[in-house]
Amino acid sequence: MESPALPAPLASLLAREGLTAVRVLEVTSLRRREGPRRTFCIELAGGERVKGRTHREPAVAERMSRWLPPLAAHGYAALRAAEGSATLEEWVAGEALDPADAESAERAGELLGACHAAIPIEAVPARDARLAGFGEEARRWIDAIRAAGHLTSGRARRIAAELEARPPLAARWGLYHGDFSPENLVVDARGVRCVDNTTVRPHLLEIDAGFSVNRWPLRGAVRERFLAGYRRRSDPDPFLASEGFWRLAAALRSAAYRVRERTGDVGLPLREIDALVA
Repeated sequence: MESPALPAPLASLLAREGLTAVRVLEVTSLRRREGPRRTFCIELAGGERVKGRTHREPAVAERMSRWLPPLAAHGYAALRAAEGSATLEEWVAGEALDPADAESAERAGELLGACHAAIPIEAVPARDARLAGFGEEARRWIDAIRAAGHLTSGRARRIAAELEARPPLAARWGLYHGDFSPENLVVDARGVRCVDNTTVRPHLLEIDAGFSVNRWPLRGAVRERFLAGYRRRSDPDPFLASEGFWRLAAALRSAAYRVRERTGDVGLPLREIDALVA
């Protein structure tokens, strides 16, 4: 490994934990609009490796410290330490998950279900501000994508009309992952592991399922196995009852994020939107 200098927040966190870095490799994959999040593979004295990250906002480390620890027992990469805008996590060495493998999909479905069931799940009726407000947020995503030049005004109106035509009657509030997709899953000796968990927090669970179904993409036997695994931990029926809404909302969320952060291929979620809105 090369040994670039660690950002000050990470160096401070290592010192606080009494850890000494002997080799460092930067593995940052995406650069964002302001103060890029940076990710490092850090080899410690004694040979152990950890993942070190710096975050744009201290709230990320605080959120991970609060919500991630209970998930380590289920296969999520464990949080070792956090301070300010820096975190240290377990380094998971494994093979990339094959999204076409039905057995892996079933294990992944159980992994997502375990996240969703990690705190008590609350039923959210349509009149609840958390669900009603989510529809408003989805419309703001449409406006942001249109303002960036990725949607015509007519197309934006059709997408908004599609959302309004199929509002969910209910949803669930629990521990949401926010980025559960094959890109963040690996297979090691423990099974399927989720290695990117910076967005874990309480939220509407159905948006997670919509994102995973789109991004996998989950179809046919692989979809059925994923849902079978999920059912062992949680109930997918609220998502399935309004799947079109949640998949469209998830694609809009992804596109709006990529527009805002100026990162990644906006075309990917736009193609997901096109597949959902004729």
